[in-house]
Amino acid sequence: MGWDANINFKNKVDKQKVEEILELLKYKKIKKDLFMYYEEKDYKSLLGNAATIYFEENRLKLHLRTFMHCSDYDLYYMNYTIKTIKRFFECTFYTDEGNNRYFKHGEIITKSEAGCYKAFFNIENDFSYIKLYIDIMKNDKRMKMDLPKDYKEYNPMYIMTTMGLPYLCTIIENYFRNLFIALFKYSDNKEKVIKSVKIYNSDLNKVSNEDMQIEEAIARAMSFQNIEKIVQNFKILNSEIDIKGYLNKPYKRRKESLYETINRVLEQRHNFIHSKLFEYDYDLNKFEKDVNLVEEALNRVYKEIVKFYSWEE
Repeated sequence: MGWDANINFKNKVDKQKVEEILELLKYKKIKKDLFMYYEEKDYKSLLGNAATIYFEENRLKLHLRTFMHCSDYDLYYMNYTIKTIKRFFECTFYTDEGNNRYFKHGEIITKSEAGCYKAFFNIENDFSYIKLYIDIMKNDKRMKMDLPKDYKEYNPMYIMTTMGLPYLCTIIENYFRNLFIALFKYSDNKEKVIKSVKIYNSDLNKVSNEDMQIEEAIARAMSFQNIEKIVQNFKILNSEIDIKGYLNKPYKRRKESLYETINRVLEQRHNFIHSKLFEYDYDLNKFEKDVNLVEEALNRVYKEIVKFYSWEE
């Protein structure tokens, strides 16, 4: 599902000229007749826009599309693309809003606000994948094998539960790193952060070749695999950002806080990756609970960041 616009040219139009206009609008040709636009600067685009040139009844047409859960900027740029095409060619257009009607959109957010939202938005897909993994495991008959406790270590399907931990921890690590980068890019405290890290030589080379932004290189040199270090990283950025405090707030009368849950999950992953240590009572039900708790924890951090900066949720 998405937002669609169809542009109908009234007269015979040179296809190459339409392509040239799209390229002027910074659409990149992906393959024959397909162009993509994505504005990375200030996190303006969330999902980007696609433009497809095609023929129908021997007449050239242009189809524009962005995804349903796009940013307001994505919709704005759809409108801008239509208006620009209309300046150069005689045409009519039809959108999901109706004949010759432009898309409605709200206030465009950019910079840290848009970057933090993008980090939050992306984990929705990440969690959908890991929940699909859990559903597949649940429906596998081998998961229901009733083995004695001493033999559980020989059941590959049981061990596969623990194999989901690295992916869950990757979600945690990438989420906090992306949040950090979005805030760091526009921070007044950049110098303090830069002094606290040593950038990898390989990343410096990528920055020099414009294949990586300096903020990403700095964040890659910082650890986001340990919750205490994650807390410290954000404290360097702004001493009032209290990730630990956010996660230590009570949640459904649980004895273990969300902070402790993330710490435990990260430690389990470390033991598995580096020492191949399993917790053989860590079954699929426990893993599913941890997935849901981690999702709640990351959602809470985003809400607290939004509240801290007085952004709209």
